[in-house]
Amino acid sequence: MEMTNQTRAGTSAGEAALPRISVITPSFNHAAFLAAAMDSVLSQNYPNLEYIVMDGGSKDGSADIILARADRLAYWQSERDGGQANALNLGLARATGDVIGWVNSDDLYLPGALKKVGRYFTEHPDVMLVYGDCLWINEHDRVIEHVKPGPFDPAKLSYRCYMMQMSVFFRRDMLERIGSFDIKFPYALDYDLWLRAGVSLQKNIAYLPETLACYRGHEQSQSVRDVLPALFDAIDVRRKLVAQRPQPRWLEPISGDIFRMPLVQLLNAATDEAAVPAVMARLSAIVGPEALTEQDWERLGRFLAEARPDAAAAAAGPILVGRIERLWLVACGGIETPGHEAWLTDMLVELGWRHLRDGHVGRAFSLFSQACRRRPASLHQILRWRLMEGLIRASVGQNTFFFLRNIKRKAIGLFSPSLPG
Repeated sequence: MEMTNQTRAGTSAGEAALPRISVITPSFNHAAFLAAAMDSVLSQNYPNLEYIVMDGGSKDGSADIILARADRLAYWQSERDGGQANALNLGLARATGDVIGWVNSDDLYLPGALKKVGRYFTEHPDVMLVYGDCLWINEHDRVIEHVKPGPFDPAKLSYRCYMMQMSVFFRRDMLERIGSFDIKFPYALDYDLWLRAGVSLQKNIAYLPETLACYRGHEQSQSVRDVLPALFDAIDVRRKLVAQRPQPRWLEPISGDIFRMPLVQLLNAATDEAAVPAVMARLSAIVGPEALTEQDWERLGRFLAEARPDAAAAAAGPILVGRIERLWLVACGGIETPGHEAWLTDMLVELGWRHLRDGHVGRAFSLFSQACRRRPASLHQILRWRLMEGLIRASVGQNTFFFLRNIKRKAIGLFSPSLPG
């Protein structure tokens, strides 16, 4: 049964010093964590809070949890929607706050978070978006990691979404300048918004070194449950970024290299037989007739993920490297960059190192040779220590190798501190 209920929250004149903050919680079948998430918002004691809960028609008792707190909500509903991005956009249409926050139904705000954010926006009128630190917790509230993203760097963000969504707050004016959540990215909707902000508002984004929220990792969380679709979104968001014209100055030299990690993860995913059809379908949509066959994917996965020295991988290696390169350029929007070439060279060196470690010297030197042909000017950099370490490791064994490596590092630091190890 669909339900809608609305209450109104007033604000006294004495509370006007802090900005009105609208917090939105999208929810769907997370009854196990929803009460804690909502209580973490409602217990903030923030004097100018507007709290909106958008439930997607959950059938697990979530509506009863929301109803029990309805008198403290500005608006709530429990009915079918078009997914998280759509729910957030519907919530934004209801929101009246000057500042917007978004906490999922399985995450938490820490005590005092909203007052810290409200004060920061008051004291920094030019800031459009602020983000803080975050605790990574499990389903039992045990802290797994303290995430401290550090000062804002759009180039760093283009490699990895290091801004934790539950610790991000932004002014309503930001959405008027860059647009709202893009429903084409159900898994990377936050990443897409942060990147758009980084392109348009780089100087108006600030890091607040305060722990504001908790991200809850558990088996039913979207990021854990739907790894492959989330990876597709991460690639597509980056493709959207590099397709912008003109490109931001900070993006131009790295517009190819930012695909390195998601592309490697995608190729690794293709080693799982169940994932091959979905991976091939997505890559076919990107590269068209250049799409690899299922056998290619199987070999390519081994070549990249494990570099197993069997006959098939060894024979296919040089051919597949060329096909990887073509795929890489297409995925980057046809932009060949120094980052692309550096990545491919590093990959060849790393695979050569693995073969050398396993005693396959001929294959290793073939890969080293390919790497050197691609970047002849950096031959000494590529092989300076890697080749020597490989030969030492192969001849003296692991324990002696690590002992010699430590001696080498100490010697370099003692006699020539400016020399890289």
